[in-house]
Amino acid sequence: MSKDADTGPRRDVRADYLGFLDEVWTQWRDPLADGVKSAMKTDEKVVGDLFQAHRVSGGSTVALDTDLLLGWYDRGLIARKEFLKMISPKLGEAQKVLRESEIKRLVLESRPKEDSLRIARLKGVEVKLIDAIRAVSREIGIAA
Repeated sequence: MSKDADTGPRRDVRADYLGFLDEVWTQWRDPLADGVKSAMKTDEKVVGDLFQAHRVSGGSTVALDTDLLLGWYDRGLIARKEFLKMISPKLGEAQKVLRESEIKRLVLESRPKEDSLRIARLKGVEVKLIDAIRAVSREIGIAA
């Protein structure tokens, strides 16, 4: 029985190489980086023979109380232009209450996002770190 070419995804073994690289990242790089980072203070640098690591503050995310801001605007404590610069409308929230034609009138700018490539293991497949390293080594021409 011949398999119809349109029944499944197109085969490209490079997906495996990308997956192996993800395994190296997940199984070796992440724990290594966590260990280095936990031994450092914020803004500290450490150096190896060829590379430097710098622990940079992740900053923080701050949410403002929009009801309070609106109250200040209503009382004239902040100008309309200042108020509008401080709020950030969300498309998802607008779609819950507005019609599509109304949303189209609101859009000032729309830029497409760059396509992303996500790599995931196939279901039930386990990859040992050594197998990932051997596979990547073979691909880049290093004897493993």
